[in-house]
Amino acid sequence: MKSKNLCVMFIFFATALTGFAYAQNDVVVSSTPYASVNALAGDGDYLWIGTEFGLTKMHKATEEKTFYHERFGDGLLSVEITAMIVDPQGNLWIGTNGEGLEKFDGSNWQVLNSDTSALPNDTITDLVVDNSGHLWIATTGGGAVKYDGSEMIVYDTSVGLPYNIVNALSVDNDGSVWFGTNFGLGKFDGQEWTKYYSFDSDLPHNKVLSITCDGSGTMCIGTSGGLGLFDGENWVVYKKEETGMTTNIIDVIATDPIGNIWIGTSEGCAKFDGENWTIYTTDNTCLSNNEILALTADSERNIWVGTSYRLAQFDAEETWKEHNTCILAGQGTWSRIKNMPTIRGTHTAHEVNGKIYVIGGYDYNDSHMALSTVEELDPATQEWTTKEPMPTVRFGPFGAVVNGKIYAIGGVDENKTYGISTVEEYDPATDTWTTKAPLQNPRWDHASCVVNGKIYVIGGGFGVSSTNSTGVGPTEVYDPEADTWTTIGDI
Repeated sequence: MKSKNLCVMFIFFATALTGFAYAQNDVVVSSTPYASVNALAGDGDYLWIGTEFGLTKMHKATEEKTFYHERFGDGLLSVEITAMIVDPQGNLWIGTNGEGLEKFDGSNWQVLNSDTSALPNDTITDLVVDNSGHLWIATTGGGAVKYDGSEMIVYDTSVGLPYNIVNALSVDNDGSVWFGTNFGLGKFDGQEWTKYYSFDSDLPHNKVLSITCDGSGTMCIGTSGGLGLFDGENWVVYKKEETGMTTNIIDVIATDPIGNIWIGTSEGCAKFDGENWTIYTTDNTCLSNNEILALTADSERNIWVGTSYRLAQFDAEETWKEHNTCILAGQGTWSRIKNMPTIRGTHTAHEVNGKIYVIGGYDYNDSHMALSTVEELDPATQEWTTKEPMPTVRFGPFGAVVNGKIYAIGGVDENKTYGISTVEEYDPATDTWTTKAPLQNPRWDHASCVVNGKIYVIGGGFGVSSTNSTGVGPTEVYDPEADTWTTIGDI
């Protein structure tokens, strides 16, 4: 199964949270609603949660949390957790992005990487335990590895693996190990290899991203071209037309105790009961984000969903609930806050009277168009408010703040004119826009700053595209009181 997500002894420190923050030196451990959940692993009454900020262990009933982080005595070497699994002995195995493999037995940490072991690559993409208790490790570029606790055996293309970039692993009811790679699906029964490709089977796509085995022994295979169900002889393929999803790319997959298949994509998740598909997105659930990075099911029929924004739970009563995870706060730490309502890039942002204003930009996600949207963030409440839109739709309207007013200067308009002369003033106090004197030299991708109440606009480009623009030499100075521009020389 795919979830998106060493011999030296380390001293570690963990702290239990019951709704309060715990201080440790110059940082505190606190609770956050906003974190990318990259990997999940069930452990009886507990759930292990790998986020962009570290490792959280949560009691599923009480929600009491324990947090592990590298700043607490180097117990956890990396917060970039890519995969996790709990073995039959209760050990937690952690795959990381570039730091190798880590084992935690509840007290001690052990590191296995390419320097200290036969591990061929330190970026781990998936982990699974076979019927003999051996740990299988999927890597990016080094093939797969079987580890029995003392010896590592590498399986790559030289011995039968379809491709050395392995994205997913699973074990079927007969004990065979399945490998989802960037080019083909492989099965190893301990003696022989069987390979499946889209050109010689009904595998939906050669890029296999996720695999699991359901209770009947059917392999559920998520690919870049849809879902394939394979019982060893026959294939059943589901594309987005059958699933009701808006994408064929199946990033993660899981099955629950009553036989439902769950798939996670970048545009939400779906449940298949063998006959019908049910779609779950931000439109019909409390999910804060549609990008599903991890899925796991427990014996109580809870489905735990890791998104790029938060942890969610779908219980046996078919209700959704979101959960906080843990984070460090204090000196030298980063945290996430509530996402902007409008996804965008190449925007401008300014602070006025303790609030942040995000203006214009480009919608790289859906419409692929320039924007006029203005949104205000109140850091005290972490709430966003939509304000009066900018009169001119554009991205890259770089500018400055003078006397509590924001000046959006130049940029690229909706007609993809790379370099416009438009200047507009926004007054947050009245939520109004006013058109001001235009630039003498149209430009985009410029720099601007304020000196003694005047705005200096320096450099930038002008042209027909981002790659076909000529540099703008003249530096211009704007006097907001006089609403005039003056050129003072070339850069």
